[in-house]
Amino acid sequence: MNKAFLALSSCVLAASLAACYGNVSTATMPTPVRGGIFMETNATNTGWHSGSFAGNNVGSGKMGNKVGEAECKSYIALIATGDCSVATAAKNGGIQSIGTVEHRAFNVLGVYTVYTTRVTGQ
Repeated sequence: MNKAFLALSSCVLAASLAACYGNVSTATMPTPVRGGIFMETNATNTGWHSGSFAGNNVGSGKMGNKVGEAECKSYIALIATGDCSVATAAKNGGIQSIGTVEHRAFNVLGVYTVYTTRVTGQ
């Protein structure tokens, strides 16, 4: 019984730490809210956040007819992969002139996190 309790306690602690780490790792994401257990947010780049575009609007602000997305993923808050840059999103959509940039963040307990950059333009 003690071994089962210790194993269960360890799993709960690990999940809690992953959730905390996942929430901390989203601190650089341009999102108005945080969710340690679950997060699904969208934020348009308007220069209000403290990311790489702080105080610097990107694009004309006019929606274009082309859309490109780039994505990064993180697993158990330990392994992260992908290229979610604005340049990659624009390239994926064949966009030469950026109109708007939107960021999406999705997180479940820090176990699975997806960060998507969506660009519109011409």
